[in-house]
Amino acid sequence: MKKLLSLIGVCAACASVYAQSYDYPWAIGLYGGRTEYNGEWGNRFFDFGRNSSDHLFGAKFYGHGALTVDRYLNRNFDVFLMGSYGYWGSEYENQEFEAGLANANLNLKYKFPFIPAKYRIHPYVFVGAGARGIFDIDKPSKETSHVKEGFDPLVQGGIGIECRLTEHWSLRYIGAYGYGFSDKHDTKECGDFSDQQLLHSLGIVCRFPFKCPGTPKEAKVDSTGCPIDSDGDGVADYLDQCPDTPAEARGHVDEKGCPLDSDGDGVADYLDQCPGTPAAARGYVDEKGCPLDSDGDGIADYEDACPKVAGIAANNGCPEVKAEVLKVFKKALNGIQFESGKAKIKKNSYGILDQIVTIMKENPEYNLSIKGHTDNSGKADKNQVLSEDRANAVKDYLTQHGVEGSRMTAQGFGQDQPVANNKTAAGRALNRRVEFEVNFSKVVRE
Repeated sequence: MKKLLSLIGVCAACASVYAQSYDYPWAIGLYGGRTEYNGEWGNRFFDFGRNSSDHLFGAKFYGHGALTVDRYLNRNFDVFLMGSYGYWGSEYENQEFEAGLANANLNLKYKFPFIPAKYRIHPYVFVGAGARGIFDIDKPSKETSHVKEGFDPLVQGGIGIECRLTEHWSLRYIGAYGYGFSDKHDTKECGDFSDQQLLHSLGIVCRFPFKCPGTPKEAKVDSTGCPIDSDGDGVADYLDQCPDTPAEARGHVDEKGCPLDSDGDGVADYLDQCPGTPAAARGYVDEKGCPLDSDGDGIADYEDACPKVAGIAANNGCPEVKAEVLKVFKKALNGIQFESGKAKIKKNSYGILDQIVTIMKENPEYNLSIKGHTDNSGKADKNQVLSEDRANAVKDYLTQHGVEGSRMTAQGFGQDQPVANNKTAAGRALNRRVEFEVNFSKVVRE
């Protein structure tokens, strides 16, 4: 024990080492050690104090050999398979229980990541599960045997300490407590689940850097035979279509090594402060991936029919048409008069048209739909042409007085949309009208 403690002390005083890591993911260990028993034949855990000259450490030595295969997972965890075979037993009331013990367990190891990798001494804890087999090694008669052979499940947990010696080699101690789901192997059944074991294993471990079999010939590789990943994003250079991925994007790339854009808004996830942007907003976000509101009216551009001018939600983000404007347009319904059967505007209509010119100039966000209608006097096809001509005549007047033609549309509906009864003179007068409808510059979405 003193020699072992001295060796551990020497290891702790050393400076830097090579740990089992991403570069050295595999390790194989060979061990020898002592097996201890706890059950109806007595508790021999940590029983080193018995005074007997023929027993090592003062108690009979039940030894074992073991093999481990470790695989690096990440900075916090490894997984390792442990198999062992040896002797297991105890002495009780001048009788001896002695059996062969085989174990196979898969274990998860936690490595205390707060301990710097440069240190040589690294403790860890682990838990696992597997199976064990119990064998009668002396094969006495059934009447005198104290062993009942068989297999049962086993849960395991314990601690380990690794002293790293060189780039590839380590000295390792494993203390593994095993709890078997059987109380019959020692042929005494004084209680449930009491056939327990404790393995102390000390051995040498070798780490292997061979972690990338099957690497394509065209791939540039490092000293371990693994493809080089220059930007550290987890995608090898020979597959990486975005070879200069910034450090902050690592962990947020696709299989091509390009930064992910999960919501498809054109802003990579590592920059996106508004993940989950709806599909309708794509193309209408800022550099942070958040929906734009260009006019600051609280309605995002992708939902705003008038993104360049502040409006209200009730009007899809467009401004509310002013009451005085609506009053003028209502007056214009039957206030614009034409010569009978013609598209020539009468002079007494110029006043109301000039008011509309003023409205359009004072409200540059307005667009205007001009709609001509007739009564049902005469033939329908001629009424259709007349309604179109009259709508265009109004548009021409407004254009000549300074309203941009691009802000207006003219359309005729003939006699098809009456608002009153055509059987009366008063009704026909109401049906002969020019309507004005305000709309706004809307977003054209593909």
